[in-house]
Amino acid sequence: MRNSLPSLPISETIPDIRRILTEGRNLVLTAAPGAGKTTIVPLALLDETWMSGERILMLQPRRVAALSSARRMAALHGTRLGETIGYQVRFDKRTGPATRLEVLTEGLLTRRLQGDPFLEGVGLVIFDEFHERSLQGDLGLAMTREIQQTVRPDLRILVMSATLDPTPICRFLSPCPSLEGKGFLHPVTRVWALKQSGPDICRATADAALRELTNDPLRGDMLVFLPGAGEIARTMDLLSESTATRDVSLVPLHGSLPLDRQDDALKPSGKRRIIISTNIAETSLTIEGITTVVDSGWCRILRLDPQTGLEKLQLERISKASAEQRAGRAGRLGPGRVLRLWPETDHVLLPDSTPPDIRRVDLAGVFLTLATWGKTDPASFGWFEAPPAPAMAAAVELLKTLGALDHSGAITPLGAKMAEVPAAPRLARMLLFAARHGMAKQGADLAALLGERDIAVRTQDRETRIVTRSDLLLRLDLLEEARACGFRGHGDRTDMRAAATADRVSQQLSALAGTAAKNISPPAGAERETLLLKTVLAGYPDRVARRRAENSLQFRMAGGRGLVLSPACSVRDEELVTVPSADAAAGRGVGNEALIRWASAVEPAWLADLFPYAVGTEREVFFDPAKEAIVARRRKRYLDLPLEETVVPIAPDELETASRLLATEAAKDLRRAFAWPEEFDQLLLRFELLRSAASEYSLPVIDVGWWADHLPEICLGSRSFAELRRIDLCREMISRLTHRQRQAVELLVPERLPVPSGSRIRLEYQQKGPPVLAVKLQELFGLTESPKVVDGRVPVLVHLLSPAGRPLQITQDLRSFWLNAYPALRREMRGQYPRHPWPEDPFTAIPTRRVAPRKK
Repeated sequence: MRNSLPSLPISETIPDIRRILTEGRNLVLTAAPGAGKTTIVPLALLDETWMSGERILMLQPRRVAALSSARRMAALHGTRLGETIGYQVRFDKRTGPATRLEVLTEGLLTRRLQGDPFLEGVGLVIFDEFHERSLQGDLGLAMTREIQQTVRPDLRILVMSATLDPTPICRFLSPCPSLEGKGFLHPVTRVWALKQSGPDICRATADAALRELTNDPLRGDMLVFLPGAGEIARTMDLLSESTATRDVSLVPLHGSLPLDRQDDALKPSGKRRIIISTNIAETSLTIEGITTVVDSGWCRILRLDPQTGLEKLQLERISKASAEQRAGRAGRLGPGRVLRLWPETDHVLLPDSTPPDIRRVDLAGVFLTLATWGKTDPASFGWFEAPPAPAMAAAVELLKTLGALDHSGAITPLGAKMAEVPAAPRLARMLLFAARHGMAKQGADLAALLGERDIAVRTQDRETRIVTRSDLLLRLDLLEEARACGFRGHGDRTDMRAAATADRVSQQLSALAGTAAKNISPPAGAERETLLLKTVLAGYPDRVARRRAENSLQFRMAGGRGLVLSPACSVRDEELVTVPSADAAAGRGVGNEALIRWASAVEPAWLADLFPYAVGTEREVFFDPAKEAIVARRRKRYLDLPLEETVVPIAPDELETASRLLATEAAKDLRRAFAWPEEFDQLLLRFELLRSAASEYSLPVIDVGWWADHLPEICLGSRSFAELRRIDLCREMISRLTHRQRQAVELLVPERLPVPSGSRIRLEYQQKGPPVLAVKLQELFGLTESPKVVDGRVPVLVHLLSPAGRPLQITQDLRSFWLNAYPALRREMRGQYPRHPWPEDPFTAIPTRRVAPRKK
């Protein structure tokens, strides 16, 4: 068998690979694309002595890669596929009792480990194309290493890649050498665009492909890279409009295609082909006849927002590593050419590599897998690369909300059943709930509709016409209609191809979940609809949202995130919904709101029925700005989402809390909270003058700190601003002084000052400067010196007024005024005010506040 293997660049490295895995347990192998490592290395190791007749498991990140590599190895081995060489992917398995080399997708390894934690009968696990760093690949490597280090020291691990830095993995698998195998790529000419392609990726890519089709002297097949299925379909339409493609086969290749159609894209054709693909064709796949690559430079990457749990596909520039992988596809079989639709000067701006899944996607599924292994703390698991802390916390919280984990993080009986279902935890929870109520088939339908491409054909007319209780139930009806017609035709409401895929997924899920309810009759009518709506809620308990106001399009979701209904959402009239599908990147309205694509009605009673541990009632004492008062309410909540509120009387044991809250609110705007009279402002100014001019009395500084200390006591017993406004602030302030301080305030900074006429005139204390005594001139006759306060330390600023109360003079030196300014003022004023005294000698004149009698 060893001698019959074809000679490929990797063949020279086979002896070293055999030696290292004979002497040790682990190896990291790197080799250029096209070296043959995927097909030659596993076959070369199959009959090694240390294998002892055991099986090799080789992991591939994609289904089509697993199928094509298994088929190629079977051909090289000279046996039929499914005998010595087999494969297992989603929906398809070809293995038998004699199978010794099994190619499978990465997620199937972690699922196998749940039932076979020792990997009995397996001698080697190969992780191919590990540079793609899928979440299941990372988990599978970590779990396999733990098996090796605990119960299977004889187990070998081989990690292979074309673009991998071996150092971190060698450190992780230590002791583990690395080996660089020989590879060969034919020369690939790189052609750069003069400028960026612009916003229309499809048009720019189609135009470039047509130019290459016309001018390509190599006359081989062409591989075109685009971000997603939508761009592929549009680009194919654009290409088909050109006469240049009349004799050319246009072949799509993306992960949402059925596996047989993906496989067809890899097979040679009698016509020249343009294969239009996502990044699924970057690695592993050998596509015969490719001599030209057209690279749009874009891809779609799934990312998770940990704050909402909403995953979104983002259109992003590819990495340098991806660009090199794509270019390499043109040089596998001969000299090639790659057209990059971006300038060479922009290439340095690309990231070096694509961030691994573990940094950007939902971790709930892998954490549930770990829980089945007894790992209650994912943070302490031996990851190759630990996930981000916020994403870990969000995943654990989701599993607890779903009921899969208890408060300590241990798996529950429900969680163990969920882990047996090959679906995301949300969908597994839905399947089990539906099966328990005799609706396994409908639950599987709903799970398939959520997990696969949307089957509804979106039209503006339909969006504005249909109003339902659930977007999922609407699609469930469409799926049943598509089944009835055998998925034939092109419905104006249904994507038949997507519906057929959903049906296929549903059949598998139904078979796995249906055993829980074999003897339960399915409900009908209104009960059926209720159970279907509950089924959706069972999978999305953390995405329950409540309408903010009647007739509003805005919702608040548990966790606090804002949402707004999209025009495409058919659920328009419900107050409470759960949101299976939302686009966090397409927010509209106020703030950073996510757009609700699909919603499903929820009744409050269902929350207590399905998730009693998440429903609670609590009392809350709070300040109501509209009432300007402290009120109490009883609030029923689900998680942190209010469901209903009732105003209740404040209980006796809440009075202290009420006063403290009132004090907090009053401190924000004291003048609004209290009736703040002018006398109180004057008292504060009197305090300040006395404090600055007579520090021996140690008057307090009335600032924010003073109010913080004393407001709770001032507010004690009050519940509203209205009650606070009945408080005499001056009395409250004075009462907090010592006896000595109160006497000093009363005597040294008096509110009123006696004058010779017998009047007690109010002093006007100033923020800056001395206090002002505004008094009619006639009331000061006989007063030779300006009055003073603070025990004579601060002269008063006297505003001398006319009999009509108008200012005549301002002075702090009354004697100087009488001697120098008064005579001239007397001559001027006597004519204007003849009935008022204007004596020549103000020092001896009798002060008065009265007017002289009119002469008869």
